[in-house]
Amino acid sequence: MINRFNLNVRFFKVKAHNNNRDNDRADFLAKGGLEDSYVLIKDKNLENKYRLNWYNTTVEENNRYFVKKLNKIRREIDESNLKRFKNLSNLDKKLSYKILNSNKEDQDKKRKFITMNENNIKNFKFKKMLGELPTIEKLKIRKPKLYDQNMNCIRCNKKKETMAHIWECSSVTNDLILFERSIRDWLNDKLVFNKNFNNSDNLIDELYKYTIAEIRLKDYNTEINTKYYRDKGITSKKLTYIWDGNGSLDDLIKGWIPRDLVEIFKKYQIKKNKKDIDEIIIEWANKCHSFFRNIWKKRCNSLIDWEVANNITNIEKRRKNGNKRNLNENRKRKISGKKTAYYHTVDETFYERVRVKIGINLFQWENFRISQDKRVYIFG
Repeated sequence: MINRFNLNVRFFKVKAHNNNRDNDRADFLAKGGLEDSYVLIKDKNLENKYRLNWYNTTVEENNRYFVKKLNKIRREIDESNLKRFKNLSNLDKKLSYKILNSNKEDQDKKRKFITMNENNIKNFKFKKMLGELPTIEKLKIRKPKLYDQNMNCIRCNKKKETMAHIWECSSVTNDLILFERSIRDWLNDKLVFNKNFNNSDNLIDELYKYTIAEIRLKDYNTEINTKYYRDKGITSKKLTYIWDGNGSLDDLIKGWIPRDLVEIFKKYQIKKNKKDIDEIIIEWANKCHSFFRNIWKKRCNSLIDWEVANNITNIEKRRKNGNKRNLNENRKRKISGKKTAYYHTVDETFYERVRVKIGINLFQWENFRISQDKRVYIFG
C-alpha cells in the first residue's frame, strides 16, 4: 500500500491503557472479537446444532440453502449492474429464465443434468436474450480487419444487420407474416376452448400487439395509418389497432417475457392458476425460438457463402485480436509473477439485500446491538 500510493509513513509508539481514544477502541474491538462466533456455533435450542453465523446473526435455515441464497443475491446484483440490463424493464425475469432452462429433450426423465446438445441450445438462447449473437454489427467490433465498417446485411444489402434485423430483413418478410398469422391462429384455438378464461375474444384482442413484430406495428398500427379505417367504422383489430409503443412479438422472439403479458392473462382468468398461464407462455416462447432458429440458419448459410467468396477462412476468424496492452501485462506477469493487488471491502448493497431476505431489521430487532455488526466502520 505504501509503495502503491507513494506514502510517507512515520510510526509513533502509543502507550497502552493511557486513555488514548483510538487505542482504547482498537483494544475493545480486539477483545470482543475473541468472544464472538464467526463461522459456526453450537446451539442446543436449534434442531440442527451447527449453524452458520452471518454478521454475528445465527442463520436458522439450512446452511447449504443459505449459501445458495447468498450466491443468488450476488448474481442478481452483478446482473443489475450490467449495462445491457439497464434498458430491460417491466420483464418477468423468473419466467424468462424458466424458459431459458427448459431445454431437456426428454422431459419424462427425471435427471438433474442436461446433455451437451441441450447445453448448446441454452447457450444460444442466452446469447439471443443478451443480443450477443454474432451479427455483422458484432463481427465488425470483434474482427474489424475481416468485416468492413460500412458493410450492410448480406441478405438485403440495405440496412445494418443488428439483432432485430435478423427477422426484420426484407428477405424474410413473408416468413415473418406467415409466422404472425400462425401465432394468432394457435392462440385463438388455445384460448377459445379453455374454459378457465373469460371473454376469450377480448383477451385475444389485448394480446394482439404480442403477435405482431415491432417493425410492422410501427409501419401500420399508428394513429395516422388507422384513421381511415376507424372513420369508416371498420372493427378489424388488424386495421384499427393503435400501438402504444410498449411490447411486441420481438420481446418473445428475443426470449424475454413482458410482465404486462402475464398480467393480461391473469385479468381474464376465472380460477387463478399461474401454472396454466406459464404453460401457454412457455409454448408460445418455444414457437418463437423455433422460428428464429430457422431464419438464423438461413442467414448463417448466406454469411458462409459470402465469407467463402471473400476468402475468409475459419482460421482467420478464430485468430485472437492482438491487444498490445493485454499482451504486455501478461508478459510482465509471466516474468515477475506479480498480479493485480486486491483488497476486501464490505458491499453495502449485498449486505442490505441479504438482511432483507433473511428477515433482519436492525432498528426493530431488540436484541441486536450495533456493536455486533461486523461491517467496517470509520471512527472519527
